[in-house]
Amino acid sequence: MHESNKPEFRFKLNGFYIPEIRIERALVHGEPVGKLQIAARDEWVGWIVVDDNSTLSDRHLAQFILEYRNETDWAKIDPVLRRNDPLKGWRRVSPSKLMKVLHNAGLIDVPELRENQ
Repeated sequence: MHESNKPEFRFKLNGFYIPEIRIERALVHGEPVGKLQIAARDEWVGWIVVDDNSTLSDRHLAQFILEYRNETDWAKIDPVLRRNDPLKGWRRVSPSKLMKVLHNAGLIDVPELRENQ
């Protein structure tokens, strides 16, 4: 059930709509450890951890392109402006930035994100 006062978001990974994401930590021996990460659910592959591409040895290697759109805000924009927006409201973002966006929207509450405000 969605609370009506919280915005709804859509996500894309490498240009494909992602039906679901989750904020998690890596599991080692069944215990969550390390930094928060975003995992995206692909209907064919399953859950994929989305990284920020910072450890790629070659800039020509395939990278994750993570995008989001705040559907609640997008619906409030004048239709003429929506039609003229070349990005159609989509914003490219790093996984850490997306976590901050979702935290600021009140959709997730994570201590690390509270401390960095």
